[in-house]
Amino acid sequence: MKLYVWRSNACANYGLGTVAAIGETVDEARVRAFSALVDWAKEYRCWLFDLDGSVGEDEREEWERLLKTINTDLESDPQIMTALVVTGSE
Repeated sequence: MKLYVWRSNACANYGLGTVAAIGETVDEARVRAFSALVDWAKEYRCWLFDLDGSVGEDEREEWERLLKTINTDLESDPQIMTALVVTGSE
């Protein structure tokens, strides 16, 4: 398996805005990364959703814009790595 790394505009306000996923192929990694980003968005942008978990009518346009940004992020060519070092300020 390889590690595929993308810069993400969808996550740009969160650290470096980096998305990493493993996979045998880039397409497999993209599917994993997309699923993880949608799960992340549901947790950290929870105000977009009604109590039943559906996207609120007034927020649908923002949700669709976020999904488009995620897809655009993952359509770009990723860096392909075998290891990743994460550094922080502390």
